[in-house]
Amino acid sequence: MAASVAAGPFDSKDWLFEIKQDGFRIVGYVQPDFVTLQTRKLVNYTNKFPSITTDLLKWNHSAILDGEVVVLNSDGISDFEALINWKIGSGVPVYYYVFDLLWLDGKDYMSVPLYKRKEALKQLLPRSRIVRYQSDIRTHGIAAFNMAKENHLEGIIAKRRESIYRPGIRSKDWLKVKAYKEDEFLIAGYTRNQGAGLISTLILGAYKNKRLQFAGEVGTGLSAQVMEEIIRRVLQVPKCPFKKEPKLTTRWRRNKPDIIVWCRPVLSCTVKYLEMTKGGELRHASFKNLVS
Repeated sequence: MAASVAAGPFDSKDWLFEIKQDGFRIVGYVQPDFVTLQTRKLVNYTNKFPSITTDLLKWNHSAILDGEVVVLNSDGISDFEALINWKIGSGVPVYYYVFDLLWLDGKDYMSVPLYKRKEALKQLLPRSRIVRYQSDIRTHGIAAFNMAKENHLEGIIAKRRESIYRPGIRSKDWLKVKAYKEDEFLIAGYTRNQGAGLISTLILGAYKNKRLQFAGEVGTGLSAQVMEEIIRRVLQVPKCPFKKEPKLTTRWRRNKPDIIVWCRPVLSCTVKYLEMTKGGELRHASFKNLVS
């Protein structure tokens, strides 16, 4: 079951509101003697997260759970980039935030109203540092959304209190209210710190009134594989493609000037961001993917 997009936050006694975690959506199939962790696209992640598997084996029940696997940053906020780069044995913990109960000890819970499913889930989940119950806020969706936005979270998920669980569909009984926006931008160049990495930040642009305008920089979310692909696909040019060369905020990090590589602005990427300043630059931007 997937969420549709909401126009904005709202209050309603008929809905409950959860923090939108930024991780891998995982369905857990739990038996007393084995556990399977599987994505919605049926990719088996059981061996990828052994600490979660081990914890769920301690729960002496047969159940099907729905939740999100995350890595938390120092502020306790889910960090998708850290999850992508996470490896077994790194010493960094992963967590499984469980928000729904679909089946328990022979009983199908999918036709049970959501609030009753969550009540049963909260009572039955074992006390664990790794497997955690995803709590919710009742009625006050606007306050929940504002809290998420102030803490630079992804947003919230609004769920109809009486809704049943319908697997495999995108339902309007679940609504995602994003604190972050997503748009496509052109890669006009990139920076690279001397002696470090392939790319420090991407220099972004967008056309306005048929003129390429500077839209800021993004460095968060860039994996080594993506950096290699960008370098392979862009066409370097000797001059800045903007009418006026922008002032880059990362130009003098670590007391060494970054190398700037300008590109022909034809390769696009999707970037999520909290807001755009009056000057047209992105705040709290994070790279999501290249646009084919």
